[in-house]
Amino acid sequence: MGESYIAGLVARARTAFKQYEFSTQDEVDFICARVAWACSSEDFAREIAEYAYAETGLGTSEAKFMKMNSKVKAIYADMKGERTCGIIERDVEPGIVKYAKPVGVIGALIPVTNPEMTPAVKALWALKTRNAVVLAPHPRAANVNRRVVGRIRDVLEAFGYPADLVVDVQESSPANSQELMRRCDLVLATGGADMVRAAYSSGKPAYGVGSGNAYTIVDETVEPARTACRIRLSKTFDHASGCSADNGCLIAHSIYDKMVEALSAEGGYLIRLGSEEKAKLQGVVWEAPGRLSRKIVARSAVTIARLAGLTVPPGTQFLMVEEEGIGPDYPFSGEKLSPILTLYRWDDFDR
Repeated sequence: MGESYIAGLVARARTAFKQYEFSTQDEVDFICARVAWACSSEDFAREIAEYAYAETGLGTSEAKFMKMNSKVKAIYADMKGERTCGIIERDVEPGIVKYAKPVGVIGALIPVTNPEMTPAVKALWALKTRNAVVLAPHPRAANVNRRVVGRIRDVLEAFGYPADLVVDVQESSPANSQELMRRCDLVLATGGADMVRAAYSSGKPAYGVGSGNAYTIVDETVEPARTACRIRLSKTFDHASGCSADNGCLIAHSIYDKMVEALSAEGGYLIRLGSEEKAKLQGVVWEAPGRLSRKIVARSAVTIARLAGLTVPPGTQFLMVEEEGIGPDYPFSGEKLSPILTLYRWDDFDR
């Protein structure tokens, strides 16, 4: 059932691709602009944000609205004006001319942590490069994917483009995602390590975006309150569901106490090195070594604290955990996909 179902979706996308692959740059740019604005319109962005939060229970509806309403426009702005049709580069001296060529049907895997914006963005990437795309959502976010794809298909049809340039996998499952990767021409995989590994081992060209582990380096020249505010914004946006969220902070020893005080004023709750609280928190964040618990991913700091049996003040925005080592034996040094910020002291920048 899965093989024939996915084969049918890919066949539809391939038929649409054949009608689109020789489009002009003007035709490509025209439809990309319409899709970008339709997906990021205030009314639709609000609707999808609230629907995504209701379906997944992850992050916050306000952050998801901001991503749809602002980030989709920003990504479109990045691609606007870029040539993706015909001659895109000339190297005069050796006489080399480069032509843009589409690949065909892209299989795009959509993560549950970012189900509202990722379908729109991956569809834009495909359309900009004259490809068709089949979007395979996480099973817990299948309905929001369907709504975003429906919006895009309506725009395509309204302006005379094949609707099947963007196709939705409605029977969402790991097996169907595997089958899609086997049948498509290129894989775009955004999500957990297992998903990205599967994409890279699918036998097809693949672009993968897996775990992220961004750290902020704070030295003695910063203004603590202003810096703490910015760290809090990054750490708490959509409950840190994005791979670019701050996962930790390396603070100069001379300013460490001032920064902790400033971060606390921004809603941070400090968990000291070697404390019982730290052991309790570690026990609920990881269900097994190297495997985050689904119960804490993109959840609020208060929810995570309650699961760990910690008592935190009302209004706590994020948890701060002191750490001294890195690597597998120090799991807080890695990605946490939640409003948990790891703190380190340093007194020697080279170290």
